[in-house]
Amino acid sequence: MSVAFSVKTSDSIRTKSRRERRKNYEDKSLHSSEQRIRDGDKEVNAKTNEDLVSQIQSIPIKDERDSRSLVVEDVPKFLPLTCLDFLRRGFFSTRLLLGEGRFGKVFLGKENTSGSLVAIKVFKKATEFECAVRETRILAALSETGIVPKFFGLVDLSNVRFGWMRGHLNVGAVVQFVGDTMKQRTITLYSAITASRRQPVNVRNMLHWARLMQKLAVKLAKLHKLGLCFNDLHLKNIVLTGAIQQDPDVYLVDVGKVSFSNSQHAYRHYVIPRLRQLYKRRFPQHGPEIWEGQKFSTKSDVYSFGFILKCAKLGKLLGVTNLMEGCLAAVPRERPTMGEVVEKLNQRVRALEMMERIERFESQF
Repeated sequence: MSVAFSVKTSDSIRTKSRRERRKNYEDKSLHSSEQRIRDGDKEVNAKTNEDLVSQIQSIPIKDERDSRSLVVEDVPKFLPLTCLDFLRRGFFSTRLLLGEGRFGKVFLGKENTSGSLVAIKVFKKATEFECAVRETRILAALSETGIVPKFFGLVDLSNVRFGWMRGHLNVGAVVQFVGDTMKQRTITLYSAITASRRQPVNVRNMLHWARLMQKLAVKLAKLHKLGLCFNDLHLKNIVLTGAIQQDPDVYLVDVGKVSFSNSQHAYRHYVIPRLRQLYKRRFPQHGPEIWEGQKFSTKSDVYSFGFILKCAKLGKLLGVTNLMEGCLAAVPRERPTMGEVVEKLNQRVRALEMMERIERFESQF
């Protein structure tokens, strides 16, 4: 017993010492990097920013030139890193991670002057620099439209370490934080649907969902009116400003695949016939025409919107089954436009509002 106890005690001591060494190393590296940024030579930092700006400026705009109705900034503005703070939590005081995708991680930060929360997207090393710059240009162009979170600028991350993150690009995108500010977490449409399964089915909840889908349809219709296609609409690329019961606003995120409709640079993805069923199961939000090599289009976004209605089981709940089936038509030209979808959802919202008023009136007697 004494030997076993001594072995267990020594293991716990070694584990504790490893944790302390790891914490001290991370804190030391973080503090040293931040200290270099704050107290380093301003000329070196200015030179780094100039190098990044010139590198961004040298990248061709490509399909952004095909649009006359949208002004895309060649070089989005740079923010000084000293005006931002990465928020931390946990035993190792790690940076607060909001979400992670294939090409980047999104951290929660705070703007020091106003104290407002921001989301900082750090692109992974595997991401091509041109793709990261293209995404920030689109964010800058759509910043004032209300379709995407407000874009504040780029930040130079060449002197920042991210603990156990293997590698990242030198630029990060700083955007408005959208989500629960109290709990400091993002609310995606996926998480909202998961939480709503515990809610009772009544007219009020149906109205909340109808209003949310109406807002999403309006944002997509506005994007299409600008001559853009989102091309990657799914439950985790849609974020809410609050819970469903609060009638939140909705924003689209992860605009890396946005392209101009009827552009020669629009995305194509041909898949050989024997693998198409595999791709359809893996990416069910995309229309069947995509795997046949046709270009992404506004009708592709309509199909994705219909799949969201189906996945959230809102077609029958909201009484828009015919609309959902129309959006999921196999032939793109048979699908409605997002403008027509907005009109149908507007009618349904008005009907549900009338039903709620009748229920409220009857409950008084």
